[in-house]
Amino acid sequence: MSSSSFLNVLTETGLRKVVDARDQLCPAPLLMVKKRVLAAQVGELIEVIVNDQTSKANILSYCLNRGDLLVDSWEDGKDFHLTFRKSDS
Repeated sequence: MSSSSFLNVLTETGLRKVVDARDQLCPAPLLMVKKRVLAAQVGELIEVIVNDQTSKANILSYCLNRGDLLVDSWEDGKDFHLTFRKSDS
């Protein structure tokens, strides 16, 4: 997966929007996530991949303050994966 990309991934549970913001400097990852969240439909899953602790914290804070549900998070080496379900906020 190339850095700074937007992907749609079909999973067993439906379509997941993926924001790959690895190697992007702040505030780019947060801006990328905001763009994707605004374009998503209520209930859609959005997976974010970053490799910077500050970006992870900023994105987590933004999505939770919006009322989005964190449904999964994990680390894979230096990468942080956060998956949210968009709320109706």
